[in-house]
Amino acid sequence: MKSNLVQYLNDERTRINEYLGIILNQFDGNRELIQAMEHSLLSGGKRLRPILSLAAAEACKPDSERIALPACCAIEMIHTYSLIHDDLPAMDNDDLRRGVPTCHKKFSEATAILAGDALLTHAFYILSRPEPIFEVFPDIAIRMQLIEKISQAAGIMGMVEGQMLDMQPRKLNTGDGLAHLKHMHALKTGKMITVSIESGA
Repeated sequence: MKSNLVQYLNDERTRINEYLGIILNQFDGNRELIQAMEHSLLSGGKRLRPILSLAAAEACKPDSERIALPACCAIEMIHTYSLIHDDLPAMDNDDLRRGVPTCHKKFSEATAILAGDALLTHAFYILSRPEPIFEVFPDIAIRMQLIEKISQAAGIMGMVEGQMLDMQPRKLNTGDGLAHLKHMHALKTGKMITVSIESGA
């Protein structure tokens, strides 16, 4: 890892953004669905989760971080889908995300829901079939493990359940409020961060 942390983060963000752009460029950019996906996926962001994946890969085997790129991109696509859905009026009802209008404000609620759905499902397509996009990638056995671990972290045993707990604020006003809050964050945020590191490794 480079000694200059700021430069390292910038370089890795650039690399991840390049591949996310390549993934979306496989489709007709005139389609509203693709425009909505691009609006949310490529509007900036820290790229914390994929950078953790790259760092974990490099820590385990120097100069091997490129093989982690399919998982990195899939994880960021899943993260972005969750943000699109979090921003919807039925949930957080946000107007801005990363300094630009949220997906449902820029397009429509229906388009935002479908853009999130598309990012989620295409993330697993990328994991299962990385060949058209990536020069190097894990073998099929490892990709199956990645699909298992990431889907577990993103679904009802992880992020989505955490989002559900976030929609139950009344529990914060009970005697178990702090425990509820800790559990919510462990699932909603913690599971995907943990699996990002595991996936890179």
